[in-house]
Amino acid sequence: MLTDYWIIAQFIAQVGSWFLLTYTTWIAIIMIKNWDKNSNTSSQINLERKTYLIGAVAYMVLVVQVFVLLFFLQTVNQHLPTLIRGAMCATGTLQANQYGNIVLYIKLSSLIIYAIFLTLQYLDSKSPEFPLIPFKYYFLLPAWLFLSVDIIVSFLYFSSLSPHIITTCCSVVFLGNEQNIHTNTTTEIFQQVGIILFLASILIWLITYIFKKIIFLKCITAVFILYYSVFFLQHFFVKYIYGLPNHFCLFDMFFWEYNAIGFLWFGMWLMFAWVHIAELTTFLVVKKLDFPIDFYFNYLRKIQLISFLCIIFIPLFYYLSWQGDL
Repeated sequence: MLTDYWIIAQFIAQVGSWFLLTYTTWIAIIMIKNWDKNSNTSSQINLERKTYLIGAVAYMVLVVQVFVLLFFLQTVNQHLPTLIRGAMCATGTLQANQYGNIVLYIKLSSLIIYAIFLTLQYLDSKSPEFPLIPFKYYFLLPAWLFLSVDIIVSFLYFSSLSPHIITTCCSVVFLGNEQNIHTNTTTEIFQQVGIILFLASILIWLITYIFKKIIFLKCITAVFILYYSVFFLQHFFVKYIYGLPNHFCLFDMFFWEYNAIGFLWFGMWLMFAWVHIAELTTFLVVKKLDFPIDFYFNYLRKIQLISFLCIIFIPLFYYLSWQGDL
């Protein structure tokens, strides 16, 4: 599988990003040790010049990683199923070996670090005084570690794939485990408790959204909304999107057969997570900034509301507009 051009393209982007991020991280470590904003020495001036280069390179690398994640999802969901027997979507390809889901979780987890750094980079660029240096560069090292682990595990995943391996398709997985689904995590009691927590989280989030100062509580409730929105989408709403009562695969939502609604819903889901991370990050560093930040908070609030409405009402629309029988 390592000779597949889809996979080669990802490794080229990943390895190129790794070299650039390694260089930037090394320079950032030097700046953390030697940065003195009150100094006028030649070494300090040289460091100040490098901030523009480091910021531009790091910003480019971290943005590229977001697109690599999207390309990875497209690869495992639409390209690899044509090569691996028994796989119909990403559920089958990711389960082809023990590394598939780990790669996906690493890529998703790294978005937290990327969101924090890109937020700090944006805020720092708004002031000629560089108020967030060297603080923002502390996040480059975990970003570099995530990228390094990502490349290693991705190599293990793709190198272990073989067109001769027969994997289990998603329909067999969910149909074969239907009894376990109803007797374990998706029991009626569990779903009822989940609905109560989900509705409570939505209510609390709306209250904290109206009262702008309760940012910590809003971010905590956003975590519950993110979790339960995916849970109920998979175990309840997708059957109204697919029109199939026993098919619970989330990845099929990305197929044009279902109007590729997954791109919109998960895009809004990621945006909802991203803007809350950005808002919390901004709130924690606002005292370090030497310029008013209300405009940025208002901008984040608008995106929060739009993404919130999308992840709640898109699946609800399919449910309310359903005219068939399941």
